Amino acid sequence: MSIYFRISLFQSAIFLSLSLLFSVQATGFNVNIDGVLNDVAYQKVSPLNSTDKIGVLYLVPMKDDLYIGVEVEDANINVANPQKFWQGSGIEIWFDWGNEDNVTFDKNDQQFWFVPVKGKGKEGYAGQWHRAQDNIKATIYDYANEGDLVDMAFVVNKGKGYTIEAKIAKKAMAGYTSNGTIGFTYSVDKGGAKFQWDKKNCPNGFWENPSMWPDLELSEVLSVEASKKLSIRWGDLKLGL
Repeated sequence: MSIYFRISLFQSAIFLSLSLLFSVQATGFNVNIDGVLNDVAYQKVSPLNSTDKIGVLYLVPMKDDLYIGVEVEDANINVANPQKFWQGSGIEIWFDWGNEDNVTFDKNDQQFWFVPVKGKGKEGYAGQWHRAQDNIKATIYDYANEGDLVDMAFVVNKGKGYTIEAKIAKKAMAGYTSNGTIGFTYSVDKGGAKFQWDKKNCPNGFWENPSMWPDLELSEVLSVEASKKLSIRWGDLKLGL
C-alpha cells in the first residue's frame, strides 16, 4: 500500500507539472497596453517596415486577440480631426482574413485606424472604417465607447515621433485566424500622404481593393523561449490589377 501510494503520488506530481506547463503555454504572454513596446511578445516577431522607413509595425497574433505595436517617425504630429485620419498623423491597417483576393470587401475584410490623440475614455483614438459587405453596419468612429473590442495607448517622443500600441479582440475581426496566410497591408499617414507597405504593388485605390494586398504568413505567439522568433513574414506579393 505504501509503495502504491508513493507511485501514485509521483504520477500525480508529474501530471500536475505537465498540466501547469501546458496551461502556461496556452495562456501566452500578458501584454500591457501602455504605448511602450517593451513586452516580451514583441520580441517574438520580425518588424515590418513601411515605405521610406517612416514606420515599423509589429503584429502579434494570439488565440483570442491581435496585438499591434507601431513606431512612427513623425516630428510634426497633427491630428485636427481623428475622424478624418487620412489628413493627419496616424496608422491605417487592412486585413483580409480569408485571403480570397476579392476586388471589393467582404465580411472577412477590415480597415482599422489609430491616431495619437486622447479619445473619450481611452488614451488615443481608434476606429474601423465601414465598406459595403464588411463585418460592421456602419463606421465605428471611436472604439472607446465600444466595450473591450479595441484597446490602445500611445507615447509621444517629442521632436521624433510616436509609438502606438493596440489590442483588437478576435470577435471584432470576422474570419480572424492566428495561424495561416492572410492578405494584409498598412500605411503611416502623415499630412495627407500615405507611406504604405510595397507602394509599387499598392497603387491608388488599394485601400478598398483587397486583391492588391500582400500575403502575410502568421504564426500564433505562445510562451516559448524568448530567443526564438516565430514565423511572421511577408509572403509572395500580389500584383495590382
